Amino acid sequence: MLGVTLPYLFLASGDAPPSSNDGSIAAPGGGNPYVVLGVTRDAGQEAVTKAYRALAKRWHPDRNGGDNAVFAVVAEAYEVLTSPEKREVFDRLGEIGLER
Repeated sequence: MLGVTLPYLFLASGDAPPSSNDGSIAAPGGGNPYVVLGVTRDAGQEAVTKAYRALAKRWHPDRNGGDNAVFAVVAEAYEVLTSPEKREVFDRLGEIGLER
């Protein structure tokens, strides 16, 4: 997932995400869309959409304090969890499955 992943705690709290030495945003989520959106593996479409909308509203680049890189990660996590095919691939193979 984009190599830029943020855990839900940083996204939801509004705190600045941690940065690595090369200036990219790094976090322990490891590209897990469930962690990025802060939902459980058994979350339904409604819970995923609700989490996405809250985070998209907070991090949209057109908003004050928004961040394009964070928004892109949130949008990609939402894309994975709302597509039945991508979600199944991620659940079976993890992030590596999505890279194929």
